[in-house]
Formats: sequence, structure tokens, C-alpha cells
Amino acid sequence: MCNKFKFSHINSYLFIKGRKYYKPTLEIVVVYLVRFISLMLSLLALFYQHKQKDKK
Repeated sequence: MCNKFKFSHINSYLFIKGRKYYKPTLEIVVVYLVRFISLMLSLLALFYQHKQKDKK
């Protein structure tokens, strides 16, 4: 009884830990990728605008 409870407790703990650490890390990576890409696009847009201004 005690052993089974311990095992299920560890199992649920690992499940909670997995949910806590593996799912959000993927979400965090995606969020950071999106932020990084948007930052790069904004920088490119600024650079492009400056180039267009220099041409005029």
C-alpha cells in the first residue's frame, strides 16, 4: 500500500514536473523565437527606411 502510494506520488510528481518544465520551455522557445524574428524584422525595416531616405 505504502509502496504503491509512493510510486504513484513519484509518478504524479514527474508528470507535474514534466508539465511544468517541458511544455513551458517549448512555449518559451517559441515566444523568444517570435520576439527575435520580430526584432530582426523591425531592425531590417529601420535599416531599409534609412536606405530609402539616403536615396532621396
